[in-house]
Amino acid sequence: MAAPGFSKGDVSRAGQLLAEHLVEFRAGTRPAIVDPDHPADTAARDVVEWWAEQHVAAMLGVYEAVRGVAPALESIGGPAVSFRPKRFDSIIDKLTREPGKLADVVDIGGVRAVVDTQDDVEGLHGRLAQVLEVKRVRDWARNPRGTGYRAVHLHVRHQARMIEVQLRTFGQDAWANIVEEESRLSGVNYKSGQGDPAVQAFFLALSDIVATLELGESDPTLPTRFHEAYERARPRLRAPRLRGSQP
Repeated sequence: MAAPGFSKGDVSRAGQLLAEHLVEFRAGTRPAIVDPDHPADTAARDVVEWWAEQHVAAMLGVYEAVRGVAPALESIGGPAVSFRPKRFDSIIDKLTREPGKLADVVDIGGVRAVVDTQDDVEGLHGRLAQVLEVKRVRDWARNPRGTGYRAVHLHVRHQARMIEVQLRTFGQDAWANIVEEESRLSGVNYKSGQGDPAVQAFFLALSDIVATLELGESDPTLPTRFHEAYERARPRLRAPRLRGSQP
């Protein structure tokens, strides 16, 4: 494992090299992302893994801060708070989808809180702003991403590292888990907007259903749109609970 002391420039160069290797690997022009016989490859991998490790303590500190604030919401069953360090493969994959400097990636360490309602999300956001250094807020709850993803993301600086805090309702979290399950089973990254347009349209309509139930949004065309989207997508879906569900 790499020794400490790498600069952010070292980190970003290592990430860029391995992202280029991943693109070549997917194109079939490279046998592996990291060739163990090439010292530059293994050195770059070690730098990326070292950088990921530098976020663990900060991530755990933010996790404890969220846990300390979230119980005040007194939601049914209590809020679910979890953390996850970004894996090496996920880091490099993200750099191919969202080109940029690895040193600037804000979700190497992530914390997630799942609560009952959007009001709970907003209340938790307010409490966290009082105890954490929130540098940026990305609100996709009422203005979702093109994929239908809904949540509030806080980019937090803690112990000189950037950590992402995801705030979701239970409905938003269920939607994200379904999309991730379908992505895993199909081998297509639907959560990033890739894959079959019919399946994408189904997930977008499903997101609107969640918003109707949780946020009070209203669209008289939604029932028909959801039914039609589901019927078009069903033959292409891999997740059993989606293929067997009824619209």
